[in-house]
Amino acid sequence: MNLEELLARLREITGDDAPTQRQALISAAVTAEDIDLAQLADQVREKSSAVTIDDDEEITDEQVAFLSTLAEVSEGINTEVQQIEAERAAEARKATATALAEKISGTRTVTPEPAPATVPAQTGDPGDPGDSSTAVVTAGGKRATPLGGLRRASRHATEPIQPTRVERAAERYTMVASSDGPGVFSGQEIPSMAVLASVAASKVQSLQRLGNATGRSGIATFNRHVDPTLLIEEQMRDFHKLEEAANERLLPGGSLIAALENKHTSLVAAGNANGLGQTASLAAAAHGYAWCSPMEIINQLCPLEATLDGMLDLPTITTTKGGVMWPATADYADVFADTPFCFSHEDMNKADFVKPCVEIPCREGWDQCVLEACSFCIIDNILLSRVDDSQIQRGIAQGLNIYRRGLNAKRIKRVVDITKGESGGFINVSKDDFDLHGPGLLEALLSYLSLQVQHLRAKKRLSTTTTFEGIAPMWLRDVLRVDLSKKLGIQNRWSVTDADVDRLFASRGIRLQYVWEWQDAGVDPTHPIGGNLNPKQWPNTVQILLYQSGAFQAIQGPSVQLDAVYDRENLQKNKRVRMFLEDMWCLISRCGLKYLFEFPLCPNGQSGSHEKIECKETPPVVPPPVAVTTLTADNPAPTADTVTLKWEWAKGSGGAATGFEVQYRTGSGQWSTAETVPAGTSPYTKAVSGLQAETPYEFRVTAVGAGGSATPVTANATTAAASGLLASGDTAKRTSK
Repeated sequence: MNLEELLARLREITGDDAPTQRQALISAAVTAEDIDLAQLADQVREKSSAVTIDDDEEITDEQVAFLSTLAEVSEGINTEVQQIEAERAAEARKATATALAEKISGTRTVTPEPAPATVPAQTGDPGDPGDSSTAVVTAGGKRATPLGGLRRASRHATEPIQPTRVERAAERYTMVASSDGPGVFSGQEIPSMAVLASVAASKVQSLQRLGNATGRSGIATFNRHVDPTLLIEEQMRDFHKLEEAANERLLPGGSLIAALENKHTSLVAAGNANGLGQTASLAAAAHGYAWCSPMEIINQLCPLEATLDGMLDLPTITTTKGGVMWPATADYADVFADTPFCFSHEDMNKADFVKPCVEIPCREGWDQCVLEACSFCIIDNILLSRVDDSQIQRGIAQGLNIYRRGLNAKRIKRVVDITKGESGGFINVSKDDFDLHGPGLLEALLSYLSLQVQHLRAKKRLSTTTTFEGIAPMWLRDVLRVDLSKKLGIQNRWSVTDADVDRLFASRGIRLQYVWEWQDAGVDPTHPIGGNLNPKQWPNTVQILLYQSGAFQAIQGPSVQLDAVYDRENLQKNKRVRMFLEDMWCLISRCGLKYLFEFPLCPNGQSGSHEKIECKETPPVVPPPVAVTTLTADNPAPTADTVTLKWEWAKGSGGAATGFEVQYRTGSGQWSTAETVPAGTSPYTKAVSGLQAETPYEFRVTAVGAGGSATPVTANATTAAASGLLASGDTAKRTSK
């Protein structure tokens, strides 16, 4: 019975029991053996599209009755589809239960051996029980060891030697079914990967049976095992967890360095993704001959050599929301510049004596980090997966590895971009400045970074045990080890290890982590390390990112979603979607100092000379310039993509300014640098172009000089409309704040 016949018979049914008769007719139609549910569903959708619902036209009673009948048929189809899926799930559960029952019924038992005949003791009285040892002598004359003793001996003999470096355990997940499937119900934990594969196959077949061109159905959710102290569920209630996750004082020993030394562990996740390419049985092949004999087939793929070493390790918070937001934190150092105010007894007797008060300014606004979704999809060849699935499995494993490494590259780039976006965040160390700390590479690097750590601790009056973390490319540790092994005064210098290098930094309160996907050919094809050509020497420069522990935090979603995707068009090409998963992440920087340094490299192994060395005098300290004044942002033309900034600057009590860094942003996003305007004659004017029309922008101008950077001064403006008129509701002009 097709849809036309069914609708005609439904129209003929009238009377008081019409609803019951109509339901019975529809049920009989959708359960008929020759019915094609997919075709019937397509016909219902096609019929419903013939009725146009327009605001300008009135719907007739006949059209409403027609749509009502189609809705009844649609409901009958849906009920039958649900029944079919429920029956299949019940059959699968029954099959699983039967298999488990057979497995349980076949449980093996140990038949107790007959008691051995013991040999009387050769010494002592006849009634002496002899040796009371647990070992006995059997009738065959051999000494028998108790079963428990064998187990202890075996376990002791095969106990592996514990490595000195204990790797952090991989992330743990719980697999939860997204809907009913063979052996599992929706919301039930999936016990094994085999059951997961069965559920996935069932979902794909179910989608295929419905007959739609495309379809998508949830298979499972991989819920992360998260410490409750690192899980944000309610923004305001759990706000303190952002601080706790980044606070090294809460670690054992009160600092990151102490925690690493006490636990002898590494915070950098590492693991080998090998395990593929199991050796298959060797078989003779008739289609390959050599020396008058057939070839043998070694059905073994090369192991997956890539690991998860060199992954960026950051404090991580899991959120069940779409992201996190936090109040913008102002720096009140300038406000309290004249604190404390001290006075004498004579000052109090003056008529105009007033004790000044400092008002803390109100800083409005919130910064935020919205989760960014990342997906991973694999399409395979159906026939290939049936005859040689090991190729597909290896491809999936390699793809997941590349996916993880790609995320690692994005996270590192985000950290570097945030640091570069801050005023004075990037420092290019010249060779002359670096040589002041030499003569050797390792000495110079340790001395320079130690100087920066002490400077930053003093700048914020931090604790003397505050840890500063560093990010460096993986190959730098080898450069430093090479330099250390070349030094004549080092005992066993040819046996220098990575741990020896790491201890030198840890003793100075610096925890360096070495990563891939930064300053190598993996992200820069022109870089000599990791490229197609063998390098002849180490790179000439290296960048090291130094930041206060906890300055960066990673945010992730609570789960990784795995779905089944059905696509008829791909199936017609003998292809299918083998895997589709989605994850979410973002990276924030709330508090803490951070700088990116670039150093020259020359691992020559030099150390202190026996000759007298004349030290260069330390140049005098130059104060940073004072901030600019009277900054305004205007659009006088007006031009849709341009805003003109004007400001004044005078040397005052600060150092000389060499230029003025002009930056802009929208909302609470990252700052983008427009240009550094060279110092000249005040007042200054700078037109910032390339902006979006009718968009509010925040601008800031920072005076920079040999002594550092001044406090940035900001101003707001909204660009004009594309037509050349000012944006509605805004004067497109703001003054500095």
